[in-house]
Amino acid sequence: MNGKGISFTMLIVMGMLFAQIARAQTTEETTATGLVLAKVVKTSSAPLQITTTPSAAFETPLKVACIALVYTKCALLIHLDTQVNAITSNDNAAVFGVEIQVDGSSTNISPNAVLGLDSTSTGGGSNARSFTWIKIGLAPGKHEVNVQFFTTEGTAASADRTLTVETMAVVE
Repeated sequence: MNGKGISFTMLIVMGMLFAQIARAQTTEETTATGLVLAKVVKTSSAPLQITTTPSAAFETPLKVACIALVYTKCALLIHLDTQVNAITSNDNAAVFGVEIQVDGSSTNISPNAVLGLDSTSTGGGSNARSFTWIKIGLAPGKHEVNVQFFTTEGTAASADRTLTVETMAVVE
């Protein structure tokens, strides 16, 4: 360097410094929420006939884990996308319903573990439906998420469906 400019080495050092600052800011923003995320996705394209008896929407439960390092509680963000069609009943009052279970229980899942997701998909064409639930206060470790479909009366069908579960561990 001749005193009139910045050397190539100084540019490299400055670039590395700015990169470290940028990473620190990103990390700070990520941990400021107090959550660490991991995402697991399960899909199925197997046609499913739905009746008034709740039945599994997926062949097996979705298994997720909340890693227990310095975390005290875990939460699961559960998102379901599904196609619904051919809702039939004698008086057109059937509702396609969903029940979410975590570790075999539907308690403390918000806003409500059991809900009606569709009553209008009575034709042959499929309509897409989506909903998101959250379960908080879980112990760190492994958990299973089950999705069951049912109708309040009559039958319905579902083709493609996707279940996405994000695990969130609350940082102490």
